[in-house]
Amino acid sequence: MQNALGWTVVHSLWQGIVIASLMAIVQMSFKNLSSHSRYWIANGALLMMLAASITTFLWISRTPDASYDFFASVLLLQKESVYTSVDLENQGIIYQMLAFFNEHISFIVIAWL
Repeated sequence: MQNALGWTVVHSLWQGIVIASLMAIVQMSFKNLSSHSRYWIANGALLMMLAASITTFLWISRTPDASYDFFASVLLLQKESVYTSVDLENQGIIYQMLAFFNEHISFIVIAWL
């Protein structure tokens, strides 16, 4: 559960940026909207962020190592489960970031709580 919660926090950062960017684009596209309409668009964005976080948590909690597999499959990278410091120097930045998050996921959860 700690792994799922930690990766949910990590994923919620980029998900929130995407949703907030979409909200900003919608609001800038329709500048003549009333404040009431802009308020409801913002509330909808917040609900989308909540739904995205809940969905992410459920998806990660059902699939062990799901975040790692997602990035590895999207970037067509070869998955390795154990890293040494020498291995990390030879791997790309994505591998290094994933190894860092996997190693420090408990600290991420503690900092978030």
